[in-house]
Amino acid sequence: MINTVFVDLDGTILIDSKTLHPETKEYLIELKDKGYNVVIATGRPLRASKKFYDELNLNTPIINYNGASVSWPNSQKEGFYTFVKKDFIIDLEKRFPLILNILCESEEKLYEYFEDDLLRKFYWQDNCDTRLGKMEKILDTNPYICIVQVKDVKYKSLIKDYIINNSDYFIRFWEGEHNDYGEIFPKNIDKFYGVKVVSKLLGINPSEQALAIGDAGNDISMIKGCKIGVAMKNSEIELLKVAKYVTKETNINGGVKEFLNQFLKV
Repeated sequence: MINTVFVDLDGTILIDSKTLHPETKEYLIELKDKGYNVVIATGRPLRASKKFYDELNLNTPIINYNGASVSWPNSQKEGFYTFVKKDFIIDLEKRFPLILNILCESEEKLYEYFEDDLLRKFYWQDNCDTRLGKMEKILDTNPYICIVQVKDVKYKSLIKDYIINNSDYFIRFWEGEHNDYGEIFPKNIDKFYGVKVVSKLLGINPSEQALAIGDAGNDISMIKGCKIGVAMKNSEIELLKVAKYVTKETNINGGVKEFLNQFLKV
């Protein structure tokens, strides 16, 4: 029996970067009040997602940074965190001097060679200090996220092979017009890793009791790992291929409420 719902933010329960769909919001609050665990699972940092956590009046853990961070907002309970080690990033910087830019993010700071307006569209700068320069000089913590910019195809291949074969990390270069950017992340860390951490804390089995809804490639692991995996109508093609169900409506039209209302009969 489903008693836990994991929901992505952008493209799922948000209609834009700052607004919960009003009917979806009301429904999720009602679901929580009826005893369901409602859990946010997002690639955003906590500082860019806590607003929605509070609006939904949640008391469950929250998954941030695609599973690298699991914490209890508004609580003194201990969280679970996985980082990219700064020594690895600095070594990579020295080993591959043709990297054009590096951006690292912690909960409170952004670190980058120079300000990249295109790259910054993907990151949340509110309540966040910025430090500019080479990582060797400015990086003073282990960040959650590391992005490298590389234009040369052969150089990208060299970096990818080195990282995969000589470290505890993967690198995934983005597709489309932003394919000069590669995201480095620890092996075995994804949203379903976060789901498993939260499930243990809540005392549930995700393969028997959880439903997950998302819209993008970073949602694939939790969509496949939970008992019920749901893709938004507006999802990326790769997610649509693996989901058990697809909502009839997009995020803008309240697809999450529409699906859950029919599926859970609540």
